[in-house]
Amino acid sequence: MRNLRIPLVAIAIFFTSLLRAEEGMWLPMLLEKLNEKDMKAKGMKISARDIYNINGSSLKDAIVSFGGFCTGEVISNKGLILTNHHCGFDAIQNHSTLNNNYIRDGFWAMNNAEELPNPSLYVTFIVRIDDVTSQVLAGITKGMKESERQSVVDKNIKELNGRAKKESWQASFIRPFFEGNQYFLFVTETYNDIRLVGAPPLLSETMEKIPITGFGPVILAISPCSAYMREKITNRLPTLPTMCLMCPSVRWPLI
Repeated sequence: MRNLRIPLVAIAIFFTSLLRAEEGMWLPMLLEKLNEKDMKAKGMKISARDIYNINGSSLKDAIVSFGGFCTGEVISNKGLILTNHHCGFDAIQNHSTLNNNYIRDGFWAMNNAEELPNPSLYVTFIVRIDDVTSQVLAGITKGMKESERQSVVDKNIKELNGRAKKESWQASFIRPFFEGNQYFLFVTETYNDIRLVGAPPLLSETMEKIPITGFGPVILAISPCSAYMREKITNRLPTLPTMCLMCPSVRWPLI
C-alpha cells in the first residue's frame, strides 16, 4: 500500500510561511494546543476539535489523499468526492475515445452502471496521527555518530510501526517533522475502487478565452473538479457548471 506524501498528510491544514512568524506548517492534532486561540482571535468560528478529533467526526474524516498526488473532499454520505480537474485529468483522458471525447465534451454518469472504473486510482483517509517522538529517539545519545543514530531511529521506527494499534484493513507509517526533532505515526485507510462520476467540458463558455500555449491551455487558478460515487444518487445533475466528481465505490471497510 502506497503511503501518503508529506505535503498531503496534514489534511490541507498546512499554511506556507511567507510574512508573519506565526505562519507555517500546522499539524492538525497540534492545533488545539498551539494555534486555536490565535485562529479564533482572527475569526475562526469552528473549534480545533471540529478540524481534528480521533474520537468523533471532524474535517479530517472528509479530506483524502487522491492518488497520492492530490487532495479531495467527501461531499456526501454516499462517498462522493470532489477534486480538482487536473487531478483526474489522466483518468478522464484514459476513458476518452474519438467518439467519446470526455476531455472536450465532459462526462456525467446518470446511474451506477454508467460510472467508469479507474484501476490505478485510490483515495486515502487519515484515521489518526500519534506523536511517537520519544519512542523513535529512545536509545539516542549525544556522542553517537550520525550513522549510528540513524540505525537506532530506523530500528525503532520498524518496531513501532510493526506493533502500531490499527485494524486489519488499515496501514501505518512514521514520518519525521521539524528536521527530525519530532516523529509522528499516521494510521490510514485506503480505498481502491474509484469510479468517475462526472467531469465538465474542458473548453466551456467560461474557458473559451483561455490562451493556448505550446504546452496546451493555460488553466485558471480555480479549476474545474472531478468526482466518484459508491451508491446511486437520485439526482445526478451537477449543481455547478464547473463541477466534476469522483468517488470510492465503498466508503467504509467491510468487516
